[in-house]
Amino acid sequence: MKQRNLVFVLAVWVFVSLLVSAAFAQSSPSETYKSYLEAVYSGDLVKGKTLLAEKCLKDMEASGDADNFFKMMGGMEPKEVQIINEDVQGDTASLEVKGKNFGGDCKGTITLNKENGEWKVAKEAWHN
Repeated sequence: MKQRNLVFVLAVWVFVSLLVSAAFAQSSPSETYKSYLEAVYSGDLVKGKTLLAEKCLKDMEASGDADNFFKMMGGMEPKEVQIINEDVQGDTASLEVKGKNFGGDCKGTITLNKENGEWKVAKEAWHN
């Protein structure tokens, strides 16, 4: 009986520890952007919306057809994106990135804002 109680207590402790660590874990701006890219490439509008800054969400919804807007973004988003540098200044982060767009090399700057304790993609600026 004591052994069963001990196993139960340990299982509860592990479960609570995992919940607490998940609650306090914060993605880095780079990890947030990688998740955003995965959502864009796969056309996962639901996940993508959770990773966008509030202003971006409003702009997307103002387009009248968020689903097609998101799919269009997926077709235009550079491929083989690599994060070169991450610079965090308070609640704003800037990523220096490079990738391939329509067969050519391109570079970009991604701006993320911290909203309610989570990093959100606020702006993408790409150039050749």
